[in-house]
Amino acid sequence: RQLMLPVCVTNDSHYLCQTDSTPHDVLLAIGTGAKLSEPDRFYFKQDNKEINREYYMKSPEEMAALFPHLPEAMENTAMIADLCSLELGKEENLMPQPELEPGHDERSYLRHLAEKGIEDRMPRKSWEEAKQRLDYELDVIHRCGFDSYFLLVREFASFTRNQGISFGVRGSAAGSLVAYTTGITDVDPLEFDLTFERFLNPERVSMPDIDMDFEDARRDEVIRWVGERYGRDHVAQIVTFGSMKAKAAVKDAARVMEVEPKEADRIAKMIPEDPKMTLDKALTLSPDLRQAVEREPVVRRVVETAKSIEGIRRHTGVHAAGVVISGRPLADIVPLYRTNEGQPVTAYEMGILEKLGLLKMDFLGLINLTVVARAIDHIRAREAGRKDQEALFAEHPVLKDGVRGIPFDNQAAYDLLARGDTVGVFQLESGGMRRNIISLKPNSIAELSAMVALYRPGPMDQIPVFIDRKFGRKPIEYLHPMMEPILKETYGVIVYQEQVQKLAQTLAGFSLGKGDNLRRAMGKKKLDELEKMKPEFFEGCAARDVSAETAQKVWDLLLPFADYAFNKAHAVCYAILAYQTAYLKANYPVEYMCALLACYRDKGDRAISALEECRRMGLHVQPPDVNRSQADFSIDRAGAQAVIRFGLAGIKGVGEGMAERLIAEREANGPYRHLFDVAFRLRRAGLNKGTLEAFIQAGALDGLHDGRSTML
Repeated sequence: RQLMLPVCVTNDSHYLCQTDSTPHDVLLAIGTGAKLSEPDRFYFKQDNKEINREYYMKSPEEMAALFPHLPEAMENTAMIADLCSLELGKEENLMPQPELEPGHDERSYLRHLAEKGIEDRMPRKSWEEAKQRLDYELDVIHRCGFDSYFLLVREFASFTRNQGISFGVRGSAAGSLVAYTTGITDVDPLEFDLTFERFLNPERVSMPDIDMDFEDARRDEVIRWVGERYGRDHVAQIVTFGSMKAKAAVKDAARVMEVEPKEADRIAKMIPEDPKMTLDKALTLSPDLRQAVEREPVVRRVVETAKSIEGIRRHTGVHAAGVVISGRPLADIVPLYRTNEGQPVTAYEMGILEKLGLLKMDFLGLINLTVVARAIDHIRAREAGRKDQEALFAEHPVLKDGVRGIPFDNQAAYDLLARGDTVGVFQLESGGMRRNIISLKPNSIAELSAMVALYRPGPMDQIPVFIDRKFGRKPIEYLHPMMEPILKETYGVIVYQEQVQKLAQTLAGFSLGKGDNLRRAMGKKKLDELEKMKPEFFEGCAARDVSAETAQKVWDLLLPFADYAFNKAHAVCYAILAYQTAYLKANYPVEYMCALLACYRDKGDRAISALEECRRMGLHVQPPDVNRSQADFSIDRAGAQAVIRFGLAGIKGVGEGMAERLIAEREANGPYRHLFDVAFRLRRAGLNKGTLEAFIQAGALDGLHDGRSTML
């Protein structure tokens, strides 16, 4: 008042309601690693050392009661609130601009590339059908405003292809002919009868999602190029938030309440294993937990405390695959932070970024693509001296176009699958899957695709039916003749989401877009939507001479299947990669297993499994040798039979750097002659006693001296 300054009132708020003060205090103890009983721990104190429970969002009435002598301060607070003005703008396109050829806009350039792709990538007999499909897809893409999106994703794919990095696309994007003809995918949707509407539904427009798999060893190259192409301040990775799950909440609550760790584990073990499990659900499902809460006061207090903090954000992380790309500096659009490694990361989650209009891409690293790429490199090295390119490519189509050149009718690959020799084969390694593959004896990508889709909880019960119908042990039955063309390839079993769409289209006259909406409503049990669509489905069936009784049977058949039917485009993508790995293993066993060992080098049980598979296949894996080994597993063709040579970097206690320096010294000054020669020549390269002992114990110096114990 002396300075004639206006005053306003606020309340420091750390939680919403006064009752939240206790869980807030528990979280403070968890965060600071303290016990609730510690008198000197950090907490919100009152003068009498009790917890201050006033840090909540107070109502206007509560604030007025606290400051009856300052009514003008209340008015000033309201005035400040009135002065604040924030208008959230409409969703805008914040994506970067794709590169265009002169004379083109986004729409015309996408059409130009897609039409050229038909001629370059498709057999002439398919051109007419492809052009009709292309016109439809391009029209939908343009009406939805996604021309730029496709052109940008094509830029990623083109860079990756030009750099020789193995990549693939997973999910419904493989159902787009535009994606295929522009080189984004390598799956022809006409050949595999894939629907565009499962990817982009014109009746329910949402941002398309093209998830790309890259060799895991070279994924960083792609992300680095994206930063260089669009600007480092335009690219960031995406935050993820880990929440306090039921078991973690129990253990954290027990720790700050000074409950014995053994007792905390006992309580946690009563909670059923399920990523979506909550304490309320656990109390319903677990009689042991329910009885413990009723009879044991300590358990009751722990569970009640854990309930109060359950679901709260526990920590931040970086999304394993998500990258966001902007046409403007990201700092102008979203809050950012840096990881300890210096990576910029958005502080907004993925869903918010999409709503803002930013380009979000999933760049996933897939070890199987690295295995495939390395196997092809070994084949290329083996055939390096051959000059007759035409004969070479005829004999080894994989050397002309990489995995894209692999024919889908290779009998050796299907024989390998029929025998169940699927160690190292993508998606087909588990014991259960191997048994099913042996029973199925697949002879096409279509059958492999169906098995990939069926081998999951829910549809797994249909696998024996599928196999029995294939071999004629059970009749193939259809509820209506119009269902046969749609279900013929899966022997009358509904396997794919796209089949649900097509059945709704054929029997009830739904568009494929509306059929997809029906599938979503059935899968997510949206009863209100189903109630609206069911009469329309029955009316459509009646108009096509499908009886009410048959329509009801079809509806009852679709209802459970829509819940767990698989995305066919995704299944086909994975089936193709599974077949490609089987092809390489069947036709180039040494090269493929060498690549597999190199990729699984640091993966313990997987490496042991691969070594055992080599022995079963009769392939020789020789121990490491300082004069013959490379840093990684390699193929030694010096003798009468090619053998796989253990890599030096795979020796525990050696490491990549030491292995590379040993090889560089060997190449510069010739082979190593004896133990002291190794020690002398590598003394400045960082060789120490522990590393030298690791070389000896692994057998890497066996070629120089007899007796490892003598060398030690």
